[in-house]
Amino acid sequence: QEYLVRVWSIFPAIGRVLMDTTAPRVVTMVAMDLLQEFINQARVGVVGNVEDQEDSDDIPNIRAILVYIPDKILQRLADFLYIPRLSSDSLEYTDPVVNVVTRVNPLKLLAGYDATVDADVRDRALDVLVPLLELDSPGMAKRLGTKEGGITNTRVFDSVVPILAAQSGRNEAPLLASQLLRELSKAEENKKGCLYVQERVIAIASKDPRVAHLAFNHLYAKEGD
Repeated sequence: QEYLVRVWSIFPAIGRVLMDTTAPRVVTMVAMDLLQEFINQARVGVVGNVEDQEDSDDIPNIRAILVYIPDKILQRLADFLYIPRLSSDSLEYTDPVVNVVTRVNPLKLLAGYDATVDADVRDRALDVLVPLLELDSPGMAKRLGTKEGGITNTRVFDSVVPILAAQSGRNEAPLLASQLLRELSKAEENKKGCLYVQERVIAIASKDPRVAHLAFNHLYAKEGD
């Protein structure tokens, strides 16, 4: 039991790293990689609701700890879906007034979504959020997609939609984005959020066959189809 307590104590440490806006970029990404490993372990043999598998006298298992992740950390993970590469909000900000940037990525010259987003951080956030929401669906989706008072968390939906047509980062990023939107749509409370982005998703799908395929198979197809 003492061993488990020591092992489980790593979760507050991970939370502190994720919430620390001054943490080095590489440290933040390592924390998300570690969190993903715990989520993968928690997904093994998942059946039923987490409440049905917990005894109040027992030390909570990995799944229970992850399902009851604090809202502020869950929202912080959502923030990582769009972190700019070079600005005052970036994880490693270089002030252009006092520093000379000698390396120029050609994508930055395009000044579009792919040129501005930190794709590595975004993709790691997708790797964490998709299976995390699946651990307790639709409860986790409700928490991520709404704010206090049931107000739609438009920032989450706004962050996910551009990823559907992203050209930067890993090839599976658009697929993960569509899976995240589908998980969000499973919560009735997120209906307004889905309607909020529906027009944009359809517009993107009408121009990109890949997005159309993802939208049909992962967003608008019913369970069991």
